Amino acid sequence: MITEFTPDTVYSIELGLINKCVLSCRMCLRQEEIGKQLPKDVSIEYTQLIKFMDALPNLRQLDLVGSVSEPTLYKEIRELVLYAKGRNIQIRFSTNGNTFSNKWWAEFGPLFGPDDVVRFAVDGSTQEIHERYRVGGKLSKVLSNHRSFKQTTKARTVLQNIIFAYNIDDQD
Repeated sequence: MITEFTPDTVYSIELGLINKCVLSCRMCLRQEEIGKQLPKDVSIEYTQLIKFMDALPNLRQLDLVGSVSEPTLYKEIRELVLYAKGRNIQIRFSTNGNTFSNKWWAEFGPLFGPDDVVRFAVDGSTQEIHERYRVGGKLSKVLSNHRSFKQTTKARTVLQNIIFAYNIDDQD
């Protein structure tokens, strides 16, 4: 069976907004040879992105996860979230939580609604376990930013833990 994809049949998209991050996670595409060849700090031009999304009339879900990026580093991230919420588009957002201040995160929280999900990557209960994958990350900063965000948002928040052999017994 062949399915025809047209703008009317797109209900969900996943976007990597920028090729920039504050960490050097071990399994990130940026650590692989092809990722090292990508231009640094290149981002999707905002007006072109909105034009593209405007052409998707039935878009209902926007996943901002980034396989080579940290979505909060996208210059127009607030505007993009507001645009999506103005169209009643559900957002699934993943962050390493190591960017910006508690104040920034507290101000970011109210942009999201109760149907949205925001994931903060912890990957361990101690700094030692956390930084084994999240190279350059600070677990205390992730947890603090998560608290600030959670206090002001209606979104569901998740402390995300990727399971590896070294942290499998660290789940509780």
